[in-house]
Amino acid sequence: MTAASGKTKTGKFCLSNAADVGFTPNLSRLAVLGPGSTMPIVELPLGMAMTERKTFYFDNNATTRVAPEVVDAMIPFLRDFWGNPSSAYGFGSQVGKRVEEARAQVAALIGAEPKEIVFTSCGTESNNAVLQSALATQPGKRHILTTAVEHSAIIKHCECLQKQGVQVTFLPVDADGIKAGLAINRQGHSLTTN
Repeated sequence: MTAASGKTKTGKFCLSNAADVGFTPNLSRLAVLGPGSTMPIVELPLGMAMTERKTFYFDNNATTRVAPEVVDAMIPFLRDFWGNPSSAYGFGSQVGKRVEEARAQVAALIGAEPKEIVFTSCGTESNNAVLQSALATQPGKRHILTTAVEHSAIIKHCECLQKQGVQVTFLPVDADGIKAGLAINRQGHSLTTN
């Protein structure tokens, strides 16, 4: 573990801007360190047999385990009904009908109209669709406000939009994830930060 005393790094890697993860020097424990700290927030023993180990997953923000009832609902479509739902032939169109049923269920769940529900394949596609839709439906508004610590899917897309003439402001954040003293002039779209 890297420490203020300058010990040799042993299996250390960065988990995020908020914490570092690494192995203790004798490789017997996994430790999670807070920002700028050499004292572990969490230490997990690594000496257990493979069958006794517990998995500690710290990345639910990126990928979350699928709920068992969702897996059960999806199995028929992964195994038996895998046709293209947009196709005109029967094998695919029967899947299309089920997609529309799912769209209506999601809409009812959140109080929306089925036509307002768009299924995407991932977060990046969703982020891009939202930004592009906002720009397309509001052509007079060409200024995007986001934070400097957004996911790379947002940052990279906003950088691309800047090259296309869209004004993008990357708002700075403090250690708590907010920027105190931010004032937004809605009429002039100008920003000032203290």
